[in-house]
Amino acid sequence: MAEIELKKITAEEAQNAYKRLEQSFCKEELRDYKDYLKVLEKPEYRLMHIVSGGENVGLIGVWDLQDYLFIEHLAINSESRGRGYGHSVIKKLQDKYKKIALEMEPPVLDNQIRRYNFYAGLGFKLNPFEYFQPPYRAEDKPLPLKLMTYPELVSESCGLVEKIYGTVYGIARLDL
Repeated sequence: MAEIELKKITAEEAQNAYKRLEQSFCKEELRDYKDYLKVLEKPEYRLMHIVSGGENVGLIGVWDLQDYLFIEHLAINSESRGRGYGHSVIKKLQDKYKKIALEMEPPVLDNQIRRYNFYAGLGFKLNPFEYFQPPYRAEDKPLPLKLMTYPELVSESCGLVEKIYGTVYGIARLDL
């Protein structure tokens, strides 16, 4: 496999990148297109192509939370899955950032267990406290997810959840 490169997605590429996100994530896990375009302008956010050997093999959206890098979306193109690109991207990020966080579904179904095993195999820890992804749309409800962190577990009181809510979702706290 060729070396992995991460290349920032340009404004001209935004529509095609959003279509790729729509293919990989359900509506509740993705902003509306109009809100997505606003997020692309935020200095803390980067949406990047995952490139190997000159070919776009996926994309990743990350937030710089100062103490943590937060992975909002990671999508490997269907025809490129199973070739180690996701692993290579995460290793590249781990080499650059000391602490990384991400949300995932509780590992119950086969695909969720595979996703959990993928991240656990890269040193991520599944935090035991209750976590909800705030809704992207007013009509949606918060999603019960789990927070995974690298390289270690975090306490519920460490401020990471509040930092994610404030920076990524634009809210101070989540009222359930």
